[in-house]
Amino acid sequence: MVMRPSSALQRPRTARQRAIYSEVLLVEGKPGTQKLAGPPQSREFRSTREPRPLSAHGFAQRKRHVPALMESIPLTKYAVIEPKVIESHKTVSGRCPRRLRIERLKKRYESQDIQKLLIERGLDVTLPWYEDISPLPLSVFDNRDYDLRSPFEWLALAKDPETGEERPLPALALWRDPADGTGYWRRAVVLQYDSAGEKFEVQYEEAEPTELGGRRGMMEFLPRLRVMFRGEDPEAFANRVEEAYKSRSTADFLLRYNFYIDNMPTDDVQQLNGDQLQWLRKAVGNKRAGVTAGGAELEFVLQEVQLDFARAMNRVTFDTHVLQGNADPLQESLLPYVEKGFVAQALSKPLAPWKGRISIPRHRFSETFAKFCFATLRIRPEVVLALQGIKAQSEARLLENIFGIDVSRPLRLDEFRQNLRSSCAEASMALKEDWLTSLQTIVLREFDGVKKGWFNVREKNVDLYRHGKLRRFLVLARLVMQDTLRNLAKISVERYVSTMERLAPVKTMVESLSDA
Repeated sequence: MVMRPSSALQRPRTARQRAIYSEVLLVEGKPGTQKLAGPPQSREFRSTREPRPLSAHGFAQRKRHVPALMESIPLTKYAVIEPKVIESHKTVSGRCPRRLRIERLKKRYESQDIQKLLIERGLDVTLPWYEDISPLPLSVFDNRDYDLRSPFEWLALAKDPETGEERPLPALALWRDPADGTGYWRRAVVLQYDSAGEKFEVQYEEAEPTELGGRRGMMEFLPRLRVMFRGEDPEAFANRVEEAYKSRSTADFLLRYNFYIDNMPTDDVQQLNGDQLQWLRKAVGNKRAGVTAGGAELEFVLQEVQLDFARAMNRVTFDTHVLQGNADPLQESLLPYVEKGFVAQALSKPLAPWKGRISIPRHRFSETFAKFCFATLRIRPEVVLALQGIKAQSEARLLENIFGIDVSRPLRLDEFRQNLRSSCAEASMALKEDWLTSLQTIVLREFDGVKKGWFNVREKNVDLYRHGKLRRFLVLARLVMQDTLRNLAKISVERYVSTMERLAPVKTMVESLSDA
């Protein structure tokens, strides 16, 4: 605070002037004013608390908890990969700005550890040769729906949009020790993508272990499930790896399950009887199928049917044996899949009830019926007839075609455009005038006889109209019209595309410009 010097022209104040230290300082010789230069040199201010000695931990450098696998990388060295968000570049009132959302996702991605996320899902990919525990390749079961960017879109991010400089793409790659197969998530950069093998070429940033030579700049081709880009969501990547392992495990179970059933003996299994075989001969041996009743083709078909029937009976026997719950490791591994089969569903199906009626709890029918009448619109025949007329008119509009194209003769481009514009204009005029007029006529005709009640079209009270059923009926009619317009546009576009594809030549050859 700055105080102006007192002047003779100014009116003296009766109140005592105050400023910094005004309650503590004493002015020499002037009781009305105080000096503002701070406390006097002769006086010393001390706190009533005793000073606390500094802790030895205070000199230690504070460490921020960041996983070692996701350490910050200088932006000047690597390409900047921002999380992909679906947000408008223009800030909209009431929504999170795009830049703020990106920064929040960055912090969240950097605070997550992919190894911990995989362990939480029951996957420890650092175990020796973890992805080779099954003979089936893991990359076949990779679900690409998790990809927010294609491989070439990821590589396109390596180019700086401002300077055009190519920078390496930072990523985390799962490296396997050649000696024992132990896996480690190491920082690496992505160089290129092999379309034939569907693998990324990565170069590890860290040096090779000392036991293996300590070389730097090791390069390796890795599948997508072993490469996580820096701007990628670790949780989505962990879910992707988890789904791939589960899909492969399910496929492995199905292969073993069907292998066991296919190799079960069929000698003592129940076969089709004579009547069933005779019915199959009559059904298969007809003139339209081109198979004679006593031909070799018919016997081959019957043999295949017998084999499928025997396999179905063996499956019933196998599933029943597995569901008995014997202490067999093989049965325990196949039990989750067998429980979803038709045999388990048939065994767990409840018995048929003795009565063919459904018991309803006791209630007051009059109150329930009154609530139903209050909630529904179809309490009068006028409403049903009006809805029937509206839907009939709406379905008749679906037979029209917005893009009416005359394909009976060849047209020039200008004529084709003019016909298309005129067809769209006619369809728009028919919808705006004829359709609306017909619907209005139907509503007024059906509700003209209603004098008082919920559906009084002559109601002038706004409050009664808002709480009445006539407003709800008109809302329902508007929804029917919206569905009709949407379906009409969809059907018209499909017809237009089908017509253009049917008329387009498969191959066009232009020998010279004069013949074009």
